[in-house]
Amino acid sequence: MTVYGHAAGELPFYEPAKGIRGNADGGMFLLTVPVHEGQDLLLINDRNSNKEQICRVVNVTIRDIMTSEVVVAFPFPNPEFWGLPATT
Repeated sequence: MTVYGHAAGELPFYEPAKGIRGNADGGMFLLTVPVHEGQDLLLINDRNSNKEQICRVVNVTIRDIMTSEVVVAFPFPNPEFWGLPATT
């Protein structure tokens, strides 16, 4: 997965990220670039036909000096982003 974003007054960034888990409503991944709650990001799932998804950061937990655990929410459920089967 690749994450694109930028904060107000900062340069845009992109970073390959390691996904931890995902569901139709969002997901969790590891980043080395600092992000903050409320920030919008663009996710590209390199393993699922380069599907794109805008999301909002809802939680950031510092794991160590270089890595943060980032939880994001999608504006609308999108199980297809992660390649999950659609539920009815």
